[in-house]
Amino acid sequence: MERLVALVVDDEKDILEHISNILSRSGFDVIVSSDGRKGIELARARKPDIIILDIYLPDLDGSEIGTILKNDPNTKHIPIIYLTGLVTKDEIPKVEKTGDSFIIAKPVGRSELLNVVNKALANSN
Repeated sequence: MERLVALVVDDEKDILEHISNILSRSGFDVIVSSDGRKGIELARARKPDIIILDIYLPDLDGSEIGTILKNDPNTKHIPIIYLTGLVTKDEIPKVEKTGDSFIIAKPVGRSELLNVVNKALANSN
């Protein structure tokens, strides 16, 4: 069976490693980027099955990246899970405008991450 591919975009090295470890141990091939623009390039080139995207990145806001990917016919079908250090009422509208409703707070545990990943993948089919 072909493994699912996950793209993780976060500027915090510890978060990238943590999420990558969880996903790879759960059977995903994981691609990582600490840069939003590179994340867009990777999403377009590799067309992952799911994207886990930090909302606050130094170069581009995660919701901007999500909007770019959702407006691209080649990536609009890919579910996006947004990560944030603090889920506030300000983050929810940013996520909702991209058509995704998946947002989780850092640090995220294994079971919570996998539950949200499974929901996002189920909703994309």
